[in-house]
Formats: sequence, structure tokens, C-alpha cells
Amino acid sequence: MTEVFVVCPAYTMSGGPELCHQLVDTLNADAPGRAAVVYWPFDRPALTAAPYRCYDAPTAMRDQIPPGSVVVLPETYGRLFDEFADCRVFFWWMSVNNFYAAAGSQASAQLAWIRRNAAGNLYQSEYAHMFCASAGLTRVHRLSDRLSAGYLDAIADPPATDRRTIIAYNPLKGIERTAAILRALENGLRQAPKVIALQDLTAQQIREVLSTVKVYIDFGEHPGKDRLPREAAAMGACVITNQRGSAGNKVDMPIPDEFKVDDRRRGFERRAAGKIWALLLDDFQAAQRRFDPYRRMIAAEPAQFAVDARAAFPIKATV
Repeated sequence: MTEVFVVCPAYTMSGGPELCHQLVDTLNADAPGRAAVVYWPFDRPALTAAPYRCYDAPTAMRDQIPPGSVVVLPETYGRLFDEFADCRVFFWWMSVNNFYAAAGSQASAQLAWIRRNAAGNLYQSEYAHMFCASAGLTRVHRLSDRLSAGYLDAIADPPATDRRTIIAYNPLKGIERTAAILRALENGLRQAPKVIALQDLTAQQIREVLSTVKVYIDFGEHPGKDRLPREAAAMGACVITNQRGSAGNKVDMPIPDEFKVDDRRRGFERRAAGKIWALLLDDFQAAQRRFDPYRRMIAAEPAQFAVDARAAFPIKATV
């Protein structure tokens, strides 16, 4: 009998929705049929997106959730609390920043509800863990995440591709800061390196790009333990970030300090450009090896995620 229902946006493909499917898949590995995905909006059925059909993640409709069931709400769905007044609601802090963006003026009211009524608060990152403590949230459990199999396989068997003098970046995150860095690269005495924006690409195309570039830069807000930096490292690229959000601590992103640039300081773009040139031209292979501990952490995430899921949602003992 299904007892855990994970709410997920329909037809949305990003780190959060995949993580919802991964949780259901992990819970069902221990007890088939124990968990299901419930797609939002609730008023119509939805098909599972193609990239997530590899997971054991059956679907259910809202009216199929019995009273007393466990319901997992991602941080952007605080407005749905009233929908599940008869259920045990666990609030999953995949992101801190996205909670405030989604809640808007209702953020304080939603936090008050969570403090009073949530059966548990699940944190995806150490950044979210620290936030839960500062916000006075209790009944806190770690429930991080894991990358998809293609990236984990690349750590065990690195791609045998030639590395090119190319920088990859995500144009949807921190684009103003990223643009400043790219301009600083153009202002040097050397010819500016080629750059690739990771946009309008399939999951397979992103893996292919990351398997050939030397550097991935991410100067976004890092609202949770973001996937793209880990995906880039898994595919063998070096990673340079700022120190915002989850990138600001060594638990979520344990890369060497020299590859983190404080972009709140004047002249950060020149410092970042200098580090990029050093990685691209000076000794990429030596720098690449310095990310091996990060890759080992990423490779260990699936086992840790299973442990987290079992601890947060233990199987009920039967007589």
C-alpha cells in the first residue's frame, strides 16, 4: 500500500523534479509500491517526463491520497499546506532562495505554519540545514540527493575525450557576474577562449559538452547543492564558483579554496579570469586531479541518499 506521496511539478525537467523521482525510486527499492509521485496541478493527470521513466516512480492523483498519509512538499509548494491538512506533511528544503521567491509576501506565514505543523523538515544541503537552524525549524532530517547514472558512470570510467580550451557556463544563473568575467577574459593580451552556454541542450548533449571542456564556471546564487557543478566535475572538468549560498561552505562544495572567488569584492572578474587562464593553459591535468576528492564525494552520494531516505521514512513494523 502506498504511504509516501511526493508532490512534483508536472512536465518540468530540472534538478528538483528529478530528485522527487529519485526519492520515490529509492523508497520503492526497499518496499515496492510504497511511494508515488503526485503531479501538480492536481486537477488533471500528467505523464512522467521521458528522462524520469528510468525510475521506479509510479504516479497517483490527489484524490488517491488517504488521510494520515505522508506527503512530501518541495520548498516552492508551501502554498499547498491547506490541501493536506489531514496528512503528515514533510517540507523538503531543496533550496532556500527558491522558497522565498515562491512564497513572496507569504513567506513569514508559511514559515510559521511549518514551525507549528510540519511532521519534518528535510534539507538537501548544508546551506539549507543552517537556514533551518536559524529559522527555528525542528524535526530536521538530512535528505540530500544524487546525480543520475550517466554522471556516476563517468567518475568510475572517465571519458576518453580530448579536452579543449573551452569554458562552459549556465546562462540562467548569475549571468551579469558571468558576463563580467567573460569580458575580463576578452580584455587580456591573449585571444579570448571559446565559451559554451549550457542552454537548449538535451541531457545527453550537456554530458557530451562537459566531457570535452576544461572549465565550468558558476557564479549563480547556489540556492541548494546545485547539480551542474557536480555534473561538470564528474565529467572531468575543473570548476570555478563564487562563495554564495551552498558554494560558501565546504560540506556542499568541497573544492579547493583557490577555485572559489568572492564575487562581492571589487575586481572579482579579473581574479576569476586569471584563475581560468591558469586552468586552461598552465597545467590543467594537475588542477584536474585536485578535484578527485570532490568526485569521490559525488560518487558516494547515492549510498548516502538511500541511508537518508530510510532514516527520514522508516518502514513501519508489521506484526
